[in-house]
Amino acid sequence: MYEQQLMYGGKQLQYDQTLGDCHVVNDAMVNLVTRMLSTTLPQSWKLINDFMYTIRSMCRMGEQVPNVKIKLSHLQDSIRNEVKEFLKMDTKTVTVSVLEHMQVFQLSGVTSALMMLFLALLQSNRECAEESIKLFLSLNEDFLPSHIHIYCAPILLEFCKLLVKSVFGHDVYTLYLLCHCLFVMPLPIC
Repeated sequence: MYEQQLMYGGKQLQYDQTLGDCHVVNDAMVNLVTRMLSTTLPQSWKLINDFMYTIRSMCRMGEQVPNVKIKLSHLQDSIRNEVKEFLKMDTKTVTVSVLEHMQVFQLSGVTSALMMLFLALLQSNRECAEESIKLFLSLNEDFLPSHIHIYCAPILLEFCKLLVKSVFGHDVYTLYLLCHCLFVMPLPIC
């Protein structure tokens, strides 16, 4: 929040002031200015931004639009591939800690975005989100080797918390049990 500034008439509005206090009139142009924090993980953040853009695009699509199933299928494949690519980046980057890389996923709000997709009305979006979440559970040497799997625990815990808050149905309960299972089973020692 403190990296953002609200500007009106060339002046910065203070956080403790209302728009009325600052004499902002109806239909006035107010600018939100922010600055990018420097990071040691620019590729991680770029991939996450692409991921969030894809999820927003999927949520905006309606079933009435012609060719939406083709476009939606392409976006769903993209989501799965972006999760795999994000997990693969851990094995590629030696200079950056895996924990920091995984924290990018948490700090960006992608877990909430995936849950929003999982709770969507469109069945194919739900399936895409479920498959993407399950990628954090599977041990796969191509994109999630066993020595990195332990670092997925905070992300899976966040998924558990979000699943508990959602309306429980069979698919929600099953995914919750899968995510929660990681905390019950003994974890590999790094």
